Amino acid sequence: MKPNRNDLLNALNEQQLEQIAEYAVPMDAHTLDHIKERFWQKVQHEQDIELPPTLTLPKKRNNWIKYGLAAALISCVAVTGAAASGVAWVDELFQPLFNRSYVVSEYGTFVTSSDINNGIEMRTLAAINDGETAYVLFTLTDLDGNRLSERMDLYDNYWLNTGTSFSVKQIAYNPETKTAAFSLLSHGGSKLTGKTISFKLRSFFGQKSEAKHSALTLLPYDYVSSHPIAEGRFTSEVNGGGGQDFQEAFPDLSQVHVLSSNNDEVEFQAMKWAVVTNIGFLEGKLHVQLQNNKPENHFKSLYFADEHNNVIWNHNYSLSFEKQSVSHSEEYIFNDINNIEQLRGLTLQAEYFEYGDPIEGTWKNTFKLASSLETMTVPHQEVELRDDQLRLDKITLSPLNVTLQLSGKPLSSMDELPKLQLKLKNGNIIDLNTTNSRQHEQGVTTIYSFADIIEPTEIEAILIDGNRVPFQT
Repeated sequence: MKPNRNDLLNALNEQQLEQIAEYAVPMDAHTLDHIKERFWQKVQHEQDIELPPTLTLPKKRNNWIKYGLAAALISCVAVTGAAASGVAWVDELFQPLFNRSYVVSEYGTFVTSSDINNGIEMRTLAAINDGETAYVLFTLTDLDGNRLSERMDLYDNYWLNTGTSFSVKQIAYNPETKTAAFSLLSHGGSKLTGKTISFKLRSFFGQKSEAKHSALTLLPYDYVSSHPIAEGRFTSEVNGGGGQDFQEAFPDLSQVHVLSSNNDEVEFQAMKWAVVTNIGFLEGKLHVQLQNNKPENHFKSLYFADEHNNVIWNHNYSLSFEKQSVSHSEEYIFNDINNIEQLRGLTLQAEYFEYGDPIEGTWKNTFKLASSLETMTVPHQEVELRDDQLRLDKITLSPLNVTLQLSGKPLSSMDELPKLQLKLKNGNIIDLNTTNSRQHEQGVTTIYSFADIIEPTEIEAILIDGNRVPFQT
C-alpha cells in the first residue's frame, strides 16, 4: 500500500527535527527543503512512487545529503510501523546505523517489507552489503499480547534464500510498543549483490531465562567407581555437535564412538528435565551422556567444580543425537580427564537455559539488496606472522569486516590463521573471529566480520598476531 504523501512530509515534526539537529546541519528553510527532496528521492527509488510536482531532485550530491538521509530515515520509519514508539525508540533501534549515516545513504537499502502471522509482525527495515557480508536490521512486534521480551532466542530458525553462515543478535526491546529489534549477519560474497532476498523465520522463543546452574545429585567419582568398565558403541545417530575444531575431531559422523546407555537416570538438584544416563572413559577421555526430555531447553556447558564452585574442568566437545520421540541424547567429552582420581571431590555441574513455550508461525520478508560497499585497501609494511610460512599480501576493510589475503603453505587448520584485533581511537580493543575462509591457487582469503557496523574513522590500528598496522582514512 502506498503511503499518504502528506503523512510522509508531515512526519518531519518538531520533536523529530530536534533529534535530527544533533547530527544535521542547521535547520533553516533551505535545508529542510533539501531534506524533503532527498527523502522523496529515496522513497521514489525504494517504493516506485511519483514525486509531487512541487518537488525537484538535487542535481549534485552535497555534504548535507548524508545528514538529510538520516532525517529521511527517521521519518520513513515513523510512518512504516514504529511511529507509536516515538523518536527515542527510533534512535535506539537504529543506533548501529544512525551514527554512521554515510554508510546507509551511499549503499544502504531501506526496506518496508513486513509479514504478520499468529499476531506477530516481522518487518525488515534496512540492509547493507559489502560483497562479502550482508547486515540486515529487522523487528518483531507482538500485535495481540505480551509474548516478547529483552531476552529472546530465534533458535537458528532463520535463513536467507542465498548466503551462508547466518547469525542474529537482539539489539533492543521496547516494552511500550512490544517491539524487539535484531541485526542479522549473512556471509555469501558477491552472490548477495543486487539479488532479491527472501528472509524467513519459523517459530522462536519470546522468553529466555538467565543462565542457570545445577549440580548432579550423585558425585561423579562414586558413579564411575560403581561402573568401572564403560561400554561403548559406534553409531551413526550423531547429527552435530560443538567444540573447537569440531570437524577435525569428528570428520565422519557416520561412525562415532559414544557411551552405551546404562538406562540410569541420575537427576540434577534443581533441574528436572534432563538426567545423566552414563559416565565413563572411552579411549582415555571422560564421556558424560545425558537425556534431555525437554529439547527446547538447552545446555550451555557441562563442567566439574570443586567444593567452592570453582570450575576445574570444562567439556571440550558436545555431541547431539537424532531426536527420539520427545527427547534426545547428548554426550559431553572431557579430553583432559583421563583417570578416575581426577574426579575425586568434584561435582558435575550444568549451565543451562530454560524457555517458555515457542511462538509458532512462519514469516517471510522479501527485498532487493543494493550494490555492495566499496572496500578500501589498508597500506602495510611486511608483517611478521606467528606462522612464518604464511605471508600477508593484502588487507581490505569495510564497515562490516576485515579481509586478509594470505599466501604460502596450504592451511590444514583454522588455528593457523592469524589472530586479528581492532584498536579503536577510544582505546577499546575488539577481538575478531574468522567467519569465512577459503583456499585458492593464490593462497587463502579469510574474512573477520564485525559484530556490528564500525566506521573506519573510528579505527586507530589493526593488530595482526600482535603486530600493529596503523590505519588512516
